[in-house]
Amino acid sequence: MTAPGSESAAHQAARPATPPRRVRISIAALRATWAWRARPRRSDPRRIVRRAAERLHLRVARDGDTVWSAYGVPLADRGTDETFVLCVLGTYGYRLADLLREQAEGVVLLDIGANVGLYSLIASRSGAQAVHAFEPDPDTTTLLERNLMDVATARIHPVALSDSPGLTALHRVPGHSGRSSLEPAAVGSSDSSIPVTAVDGSYLDANVEVSPGCRVVVKIDVEGHELDVLRAIRRWSDWTAVA
Repeated sequence: MTAPGSESAAHQAARPATPPRRVRISIAALRATWAWRARPRRSDPRRIVRRAAERLHLRVARDGDTVWSAYGVPLADRGTDETFVLCVLGTYGYRLADLLREQAEGVVLLDIGANVGLYSLIASRSGAQAVHAFEPDPDTTTLLERNLMDVATARIHPVALSDSPGLTALHRVPGHSGRSSLEPAAVGSSDSSIPVTAVDGSYLDANVEVSPGCRVVVKIDVEGHELDVLRAIRRWSDWTAVA
């Protein structure tokens, strides 16, 4: 009978050997070394070619103070703002753009977090009955107004949709307008915040008209505040029309 706390020699021999500590450290160091070698480098030829192609595309696409995006709509030039560059180059992909082109006819679009209005423009050009673009950042709203100025079916709402109405802070990331958020944690070490007005579902009741039988399509891009937006829409009297 084996005394408590002791193990037989055979049982000990059957246990898998634990790699020496120095071996584990060597494996970790090797992985770190390969990760460091695989990192993107400024001198990487692929990176250089990609950056050159982006600059060439932006230069060719410019027409005065307007830039033609890869999505086929013109946008007011915003220089090197990273979100603007992504819109111009088509980096966001084409799934949503194609969906709007195929199904936007006759619908009401709520573009929550519209930025400069890329998807509002695509929907309006695809036959949307009405487009409501929500963008609380005043600097971005100025460009949004320029982009939608000739769209008779579009209406701009310079407010943030949320489930807590009132004055709140919009946290911004310099040089990347699309990362602005009402959630400070989503922005990180942002050093720029401005006061904006937040509205809830009652604002939609007063400002968004939906004809009987009309479908509503909602696009939301608000950097971590999506659940609050959905709660606000859920309190909207026409929320059942959302496709």
